[in-house]
Amino acid sequence: MKKLVQWKITTILIFLVLIGNGLVTIFAEKIALESVDQPSNKKTVSVNGVVDRIEDGEKVVILVEALEKELVIHQGDFDLILQPHIWLRLTLMDGEIKEVSIDLEKTKEEEGKVKALLDKIKGRGNN
Repeated sequence: MKKLVQWKITTILIFLVLIGNGLVTIFAEKIALESVDQPSNKKTVSVNGVVDRIEDGEKVVILVEALEKELVIHQGDFDLILQPHIWLRLTLMDGEIKEVSIDLEKTKEEEGKVKALLDKIKGRGNN
């Protein structure tokens, strides 16, 4: 009886070691495949954002409504002079900003909306 129990325990341990080695091999192969595939998995997204504010004279805070995110870049990262309320066209790759350009048309459109709202508010105050 004792030998049967020892044999079962030995068999189970050998089985666990073999499975463990197999799982480690599968896991290592999966990691290797993921690192090879990684360059092709990069997602590129183009979105609009607006410069909300500039902190400490160099950190530009950009609000991207489509992503519900606040992104921060340094003023010198791109060859642009950015100011609050300027609309931008951003190209993101895996969530990182790769390209920035000023969207003058969107900036003028939004400025017009703000001006119209301010005029409307001022008109109400006079009545």
